[in-house]
Order: sequence, then structure tokens, then C-alpha cells
Amino acid sequence: MQPLLPWGFWLVATLGWAGLSLSLTLGRTTPLTLSRWWLVGLAGILLVSLGVRLVFIAVLRRGIGKSGSPFAAQRLAAVSDVALAVALPLLFLIYVFDNFNHYLSAYPLLKWAAILVPLGAAGVAHEVILMRSAPRWRETVSSLPERKPSIGHFTQNLLAVLLLSGLALLFFSPVFKGSVPIPADLLPYGPPWGGLLTNGPPAVRNPVGSDTLWLVYPLIHFRNLVAPDTLLPLWNPYVFAGTPFLAESGNSQLLQPLHLLLAFVSPDTAVAALSPLYLALTGISMYAFLRLIKLPRGAALVGSVCFMLASAATWWLLASYLQASIVWLLPMALIGAELILRGKHRSGILVSSGVLCLALFGHAQIALYTMLAFGFYAVWMLATGWKRQEIDSRALLVRLGCFAGVALLSLGLAAAQILPALELTGLSHRSAVTGASTILPLPLHRLLTLLLPGIAGYPPDGTTWSFQEPFHNTFYVGILPLALAIWATLIRPNRYVAWGGALTILALFLTLGWPNARLLATFIPSYQIFPNLSRFLFLGEFGVSLLAAFGAAALLRNARWNPHLLLRYFGLVIAFLLLSAAVAFIAHEWPPETAASLSRAHAALRDSVRWFAVMALASGCAILIVRQWGKYMPYGGVVLLGTVAIFDLAGYAGPLYTYAPRESLFPPTPMTSFLQEQQEERLFRVVGVPLTTFLPNSAMVYGLADARGYSALYPGRILQYAQLAEGRGPDTAPSVAVETPKRYVVAHRINFDTLHDVRLLSLLNVEYIVLDKQYQPTPPLDLSQLEFVMEQPGLRGGVLYRNPNVLPRAFLVGEVSSVGDSQEAAKRLQDPKFDPSQELVLESDEALPSYPPPRDGSVAIESYAPERVHIRVQTNEPAWLLLTDTFYPGWRATINGDETTIYAANLLFRAVTVPEGVSVVEFSYEPASWRWGVRISLAALLVWLVVLLLPIYRRITELRLVRQAKKQLPSSP
Repeated sequence: MQPLLPWGFWLVATLGWAGLSLSLTLGRTTPLTLSRWWLVGLAGILLVSLGVRLVFIAVLRRGIGKSGSPFAAQRLAAVSDVALAVALPLLFLIYVFDNFNHYLSAYPLLKWAAILVPLGAAGVAHEVILMRSAPRWRETVSSLPERKPSIGHFTQNLLAVLLLSGLALLFFSPVFKGSVPIPADLLPYGPPWGGLLTNGPPAVRNPVGSDTLWLVYPLIHFRNLVAPDTLLPLWNPYVFAGTPFLAESGNSQLLQPLHLLLAFVSPDTAVAALSPLYLALTGISMYAFLRLIKLPRGAALVGSVCFMLASAATWWLLASYLQASIVWLLPMALIGAELILRGKHRSGILVSSGVLCLALFGHAQIALYTMLAFGFYAVWMLATGWKRQEIDSRALLVRLGCFAGVALLSLGLAAAQILPALELTGLSHRSAVTGASTILPLPLHRLLTLLLPGIAGYPPDGTTWSFQEPFHNTFYVGILPLALAIWATLIRPNRYVAWGGALTILALFLTLGWPNARLLATFIPSYQIFPNLSRFLFLGEFGVSLLAAFGAAALLRNARWNPHLLLRYFGLVIAFLLLSAAVAFIAHEWPPETAASLSRAHAALRDSVRWFAVMALASGCAILIVRQWGKYMPYGGVVLLGTVAIFDLAGYAGPLYTYAPRESLFPPTPMTSFLQEQQEERLFRVVGVPLTTFLPNSAMVYGLADARGYSALYPGRILQYAQLAEGRGPDTAPSVAVETPKRYVVAHRINFDTLHDVRLLSLLNVEYIVLDKQYQPTPPLDLSQLEFVMEQPGLRGGVLYRNPNVLPRAFLVGEVSSVGDSQEAAKRLQDPKFDPSQELVLESDEALPSYPPPRDGSVAIESYAPERVHIRVQTNEPAWLLLTDTFYPGWRATINGDETTIYAANLLFRAVTVPEGVSVVEFSYEPASWRWGVRISLAALLVWLVVLLLPIYRRITELRLVRQAKKQLPSSP
């Protein structure tokens, strides 16, 4: 009777699971319909599973190869079956709840792979019962000595790297079908692209991630447009009235090596290539760090998967590779720190300084947090090593000197990026509006997202309801990684576990702000420069992933541990979060009963609770299975833990990404084609009203200049001028201080939504205005001042108007008035009597001469490049030449080869005096910050190369001396 039990259980389990799998795969066909294909599929799965079981029995009895070891057979069966069996509870809940179908929409292959689930599930059930009913096999397995691996360490690590790379490619698998991870479905909701639709705008999958559409894609397009002329463009004339490009490292990232290699490919190819590449590098670098600190390969794989996918749920989604290009450098920096701590000073200095330099070349905020974690790691490990007497005073001083050298060398290597960025930061809109009052800490109740990531809504399901950004403020690392992290802190933690826990607590402390935000803003520059504190969660994700790796190592190393302690503490965490955070969440963010979003809020709460229940069940089953049978299938335990973590994190993050065909990115329209034709004849700028009309930065894709823009840093004069054009006085607080839920983001965009003073728009060289037909500005826009040009069909097709009073990009003026600063200049421009075509307002402490109004003068722009403008001027008497491009340090002007002074004119622009006759005026952008930065970087690079090559030089010298000594020895008789 006993031998029949496994077969009976296997038969019932296989029939039930196969029916469930086929019902989902064949369109939720139920057994009651008795579909022909359903019956055929059920029989096929039964036969295949029977064959697999018979093969397994034979292998288990005879062993593999000549060893005759059933231990190898157990590993083989576990690897093949556990990964499939773990999908069973998820498959059941997908079948029951329709709202889980976003899995299938994000990963269509999963629908067809579901047929394999019964094979794996039946296999695991059969193996477990077989092992329980055959004690002699279990005893044999337990008594077998551990065999040496059949492949070397290098090959095993290479396989781990390939697995992580494959996971990254699978996560971004739609890019191999010609799609790119850019939410192009947002375009049809605004003119001029709305006119291309015939059946109305499509449903937006996820509005979050629009930075890739508004920011990343246009900037790559601009960089690639000018790459044949200059590989490192320093200035971008296509947004605002011109703004520094390289200095804004968070968006341009020109000095990143991989970005330089992609400068000559299309923007869609660049985004499609870099997204999976950086995701893979995140996992690989984390794996390398975990292996360096002596974690087993299986646990290192689990921790790597947790870190790369937890990061993918936030950083890649929000801004593609802008932050992702830096996230993967944190583990690499810690590798360098660990090398220094182990006495490998030269290697550690080279790795750490090089990695931190790459971080500083990228997103400044993430780079600063990376350096913070690096310094915290160095101090923590040195302190613990000193306390344990692992290092003496001399070694401590040497290591401190090495870390100080790393800081100086990395700053020196990145000086070419740092100095222009610091210059722009001091003159940017942030310098005037940031401070403790604009800090955006993470609300305490947002910690609820540790368990319920979709509590504020899940865009693919249409349940988004909160005005808060649901992903900037999400700290979701997965249920299983959280449980493993808690377990790691309970089992006599080592110093790495203690540091990981301390890093997580520090990240939450800095993110949450609480009452300490104003105090910390006084001492920590990042609080003032980067008030969006939620990005500190990047360090928390790393800390939890590190703890999860140690928890997995403990679970896999000693399967016979008591899970009650883990369940007790994990239950306390759940109770705290669900009770305290839920009350605060409902009190602060829950919509009133009269709000239209109430039903979506209920749906978001329901789906979040279901998600937590599913993943908690799957995580608990995985932990118990590894505890019970992990000793017999160590590889299977790794596969089981990794698979649950992948299903959890990738299942949450994957559907959030929007993929679009390449041809849907900024397609040509009649309006854009018309503007491009006009651009060939003369220079002008365009604006779109409101914000969603001709999205800021998108004009760059068509080679057009937009008076608006969207950037994290731009000169503060632009914001002042935009406020005047919108009707706000020079003493009005910047728009960043307006009490709105997204008050800080508002100042990153120049919109001109009210178009209050068309006179200032004319001075800004705005000739064409694209209006949304549905837009009703307050106060109403006087269209009598504009000329109708064309209208595109459709409700969102847009209307194009021409400003007949537009002033040229460069023209001559005679009369000037001098003011002391930009505030006085703004007041003068706001005066209704001010005529921008006849008068200049110059910022100067000295009285500057005025001239008679030029009569027969002419101005011709012969060449207009990002960093160089050639203008030919002809006038019968001296005059002032006004170029309506942004005034900014670093611009130089020459007249007939002789350098002259550039004055800040009309608050925003540049002006020079020209003599009578014919003059050739050349404006060139040659910032001193860039020149000095390059010199410092080259000097630091020379030092870095000396540190790298000096041991090689010494070795070559030693060999030469040995060779010479051998030649001088007398020859033997």
C-alpha cells in the first residue's frame, strides 16, 4: 500500500494542477465545458509528467554517471522542478482574481509557460513523498560526503553573471521586439500629436515615468544631433533661451563612458540598450560585493536579485537610466573600500576613486548618497576592526590616509564635471528657492508601502487616486527579502549585517525628515540642494538586500532553525506597520467620501491586501520548504528563494513599464512639418499652452527651439523672466514656494501657461504659439494680437498662431538704462511704457552710453551653433547689439577679432556695443569652470595612472636589473 501512495497523490495533483493551468492558458476554459483542446492538453500533461517521474526514479536509484550518488539526482530534480512548482500558488490567484492579469499583459510568455507548472508541482510533491516513504534513501543522502564541484569557481561565478544578465534581459524583453521603455502613449493627450488619432486617445498605462519621454529622449536626440560637430556639447540653445548642457550632469551625463559610446546611435536605441545593461550591472556588482565578503554563491544570487529588482521598481521607472547609471556603482565602491580594509591599498584606491568618479559624472544626488554610504562603510569597518584589535594604530592611520586619498582623487578626476555643475547650481533657480521650507520628506505613514506597495494606486489597474507621487515615495523591497532581512538581524549578526541594518535605519531617518528636517538642512548641503528626500531610499534598498543575502545564507546553511522566532518578529513588524501607519495614511491621504477617487482608493487597498497575502503565502511556503528539505536540495533552495523574490519584485515592477514602438515616438505632424519648413528660413522660438501642449523639450526632437523647458537645473534668470511674462511681479515668490502637493517640481518647468505679457514673449523671439482647443486661460488670452495659421483635426489636434510682433533673435537698439541688479531690471521690464524694440535695460554699476535709434542698420546671423554664434552687423553709427540668448558666465564676445564686454540685458539676454560700419561679432562659450575642471581632471588622471602603472614599472625595472646582473656574471668554465 505504501508504494502506491506517492503515485496516487501524484495522479490527483497532476490532474488538478494541469486542469488549472490549461484553464488559464486556453482562455479560462472550465472543465465543465469539456473542451476538446482542454481534454487533449490534460492527457498530454499527464503522460509527460509520468515520463518525467519514471526517469527521475531510475536516476535516483542508480545515481548520475559513475558515482551512483542519489545526491546529484536530488539536485537535478530540485533545479528542474522547484522553479516551476513555486508558481503554483501565484497561478491559482491569477486564475481567481482578474486584477492579477497584469502579470500576463507584462509577460505574455508566462501564459504559455503556465502549462509547465503542473510538471514541476507534481514533481516536487512526488519527490517529497518518495523521500518520506523511503528512509534509507534519505539516510544515504545524509551520510554522503560533500562532493567537490565539477566546475571551477570562475565558471560558477560566470554562470551567476549570466543568470543575472539573463534576468535583466528578460525583464526588458520587449526591447528585443522593437519597442522601447518610453511612455509614448502620453503624446496623443496633447497637441500637436492628438490630431493623428481617429478613435480617441488610448488608455495611458502608467503616467509615471514621463521623464523618459520629456527629458531623456529629447536630450539624447540633441546630443546625437550635435555629436558630429562636438562630442561634448557644453550649451543647449533649444530650450529656454539657452542653458548649460554638460553642467547639468543629472540629465546630460556626457562624461559617462557608456554614454559616449552611444552618442552616434539613435535615441531609442540608446534607451533600449542602456536600460537592460544598467539593470544587469546592478545585479552583477551586488553579486561581486557579496562574494567578496564571503557569502555563498546562492545567498549572493538572492541578494543580487533583490537589489536589482527593488531598484528597478523605482529608479529605472522614474527616469530610465538617469539614476540607474549610478545605482550599480554603490556595490563597486564598497568593493574598493573592502580592498583597502584588507590591506590591498593600491587596488582599493584605484577601484574606489574610479567608481566614485563615474558616480560624480552622473546623477549628482545619487552620487552624493553613494559617497555617503562609502564613507559610512569605511568609518564603521575601521571602528569595528579597531575595537576587535584586528588592526593596530599604524594600520588604522594608513587606511584613513587611503580613504582620504580616494576622496581627493575621485573629486579631482571628476573636476571637469563638478566645477561647471557647482557654477550652475549657484546661479540656478534652486539657489533662490530651496531651503528647509521646500524640503519634501517622506511621510511616516508611507512606510506602509513596505508591505502594500500599491496602497496609493496601481496605474496598470487604473486604481491610482492619491495626489502624492506613488513611486517616489515607495519603499518596497519584497516580502521574502524583508523576512530574510529581519531573520539576519536576529542570528548573532556580524559587522556586515550590523552595518546593513544601520545603513537602512540611517536612510529612513534622513528620508522621513520628521521634525529634524529643518535642523539637518542647516548642516547637510544635500537637504538644500536636493530637497526630494525620498531618494535616500536607494540606500535603504541596498541595506535590506544586503541583510536578505545574509538571511538567505543562514537559512541555506542550517536548514534546521526554528522559524517561530522569525514569525514572531516579522509579525510584530507587520502589526506595527498595519496599525500605526495605516491610521496615519487614512488620516493624511485617504480621500473624503464625496471624492470621485474613493472607489479607486478602495480598489487600491483591496488589491494591495491581496498582493500582500499572495506574496506572504508564497514567502512563508518557500521558507518552510527550505527549512524542511533544504539539506537535500541546496541548489533547489536557492532556486526557490530566488524565484519567489523574482515573482514578487518583477511582478510588481514589470507591469508598471510602458513600452512603445519606435515609430510612435514624436511622429511628424502637419504642424511640426510646417514649423520645420519655417525654421529653415529664420530663427524663432515656439511655446505650447498649456503644459501638455507641445511638451517641454520635445521641440528639440524636430530641431525647433522652445522658449519653455524642463530641467532639474537651469539659470535662475529664466525663472524670473518667465514669472514676468506670466504676470507676476519681480517680488513675487517663485512658483516653487506655492503650496501645492508637487511644489518643488513646478519650478523645474517653464510653462508660460497664462501668456499675460505677449510683449515679453515677442522679446524672447517667440513667433509661434500652439494652443490646446480645450484650454481656457485665466485671464483669457487676447487672440486678436495673434495671427491664425492652421488648425489640426481632432479635439486635441491643436491650433497654431503666429505672433506678428515678434522681435528677431538679434537686433540693434540705441537707448539704454543701467540698473544695479536683476530685481531692478525685472521692475523696469514690467513697466508698461518699456518698449523692448527701442530700449535696453543693462545690469551695470557704471553709466553706459546711449545712442540714437539705428535707422539703416542690418543684422544677419551667419552661423548659429550651440557654442558659437557668428553675426554680421552693418550700421551707420554706434549701437547696441542684443542677442536674445541667456546671459551666463563663460560666454565671450569678439568684434572683428577684438574681445569686448558682454552685458546682462533685459534681465535674461546678452548685449554688446558695436561700432559704426561693418562688424563681425562672434559669441563663443568657453567657461573657465570647464577649462580649469579639465586641467584638474587630467592632473588627477595622471596621478591615477601612476598609481596603476608604478608597480608594473618597478617590476620591469627589477627584471632589467636582474638581466643586467646575469650578463655581468663571469661565464662558467
